[in-house]
Amino acid sequence: MNTISTVVLISSWILLAGCASTVSSGPDMVPVNSAPEGARVLLDGVAVGRTPMTVAVPRNSDGLLTFELAGYERVEVDRDKVLNGWFFPGSLLWFPLWPGVPISMVVDMASHNQGKYETTPVYVELMRAGRHASAVQRSATDSL
Repeated sequence: MNTISTVVLISSWILLAGCASTVSSGPDMVPVNSAPEGARVLLDGVAVGRTPMTVAVPRNSDGLLTFELAGYERVEVDRDKVLNGWFFPGSLLWFPLWPGVPISMVVDMASHNQGKYETTPVYVELMRAGRHASAVQRSATDSL
């Protein structure tokens, strides 16, 4: 009887777990840097460190990065989520077990794992306060 209970328990857990939540749950690690370095970095209004650094962005975050440095204009970068590669394929793996498909998708969406934040580095050039030029944001690949 113990063996049957164990098998049922493990099977239930597998059926209820979404693949994206199990395989790729986050947080997403986003490298950030600025010119000049040493800018305070905020994630959704909460200070997380100074550049250069890697920010751990939770999946339930708004993904709003703010860069502040005394004497410089504040810069905000709003990172968008992209589809998590495990969301649909992981759910389709459960197709032979029909109830598992919608359940795994619901689990992934409820845990915010249907999407993920890009891990492409963020690089911002801060402009001195009072200048009329706007701040420039570019990815690390633009500087190569």
